[in-house]
Amino acid sequence: MNLQSDKEWWTQQWIDLLNSYRFKKRLERARNYARQGNVLSLEFKDQRIIAQVQGTAPEPYKLSLWLDTFTDEDWNYIIQTMSERAIFTAKLLAGEMPQNIEEVFAANGLRLFPFTLEEIHSQCDCPDKARVCKHIAAVYYLLGDRFSDDPFLLFQLRGRTKEKILEELRQKRGKSEDEKVTEAEKIKYEKTQIKGLFNNPPPVTSATQETLKIYQFW
Repeated sequence: MNLQSDKEWWTQQWIDLLNSYRFKKRLERARNYARQGNVLSLEFKDQRIIAQVQGTAPEPYKLSLWLDTFTDEDWNYIIQTMSERAIFTAKLLAGEMPQNIEEVFAANGLRLFPFTLEEIHSQCDCPDKARVCKHIAAVYYLLGDRFSDDPFLLFQLRGRTKEKILEELRQKRGKSEDEKVTEAEKIKYEKTQIKGLFNNPPPVTSATQETLKIYQFW
């Protein structure tokens, strides 16, 4: 496990959330589990994290973690907001997590990162009845490194994969570019029409001449 202090901001925010847990002794044991390799497997399956952690029993304990996912409507608004900010789109398409990404979610009344541990749902088949046992907490620590490697996993836990988000951002950016081209072509066409009127004025008909005579008379 990478224990550097200069973690990416989103990783550090996750670790800070875990360190807010008041049972410090349990956290210390969980940290040791993570360091000693007791977490035997850790997988992301759809919007859930599935793991096996070796405890004191002969067989490893099985556990799962998940966050509340956002609706399709929520994600449509989120991605629309992302697409309207060029720097966000550029960073996300480059595989980077914008530092102020929470602004996008806050603008839609949501949060990407859980605010408290109570927002992280979990189950473990160990005999410990605590909501956050040391096996779950050990997985929390390793998740910090997973988020460091791929911050888009946070989006996946909220209901959208990296591939889906990037695809929708590219589509919206492409549509925006098409609209700009269409508008530019419209303006160019209108300028051409106006210029043509000045260079090639319409012929003066007899009716027009009669009208001019009347105006000149008065």
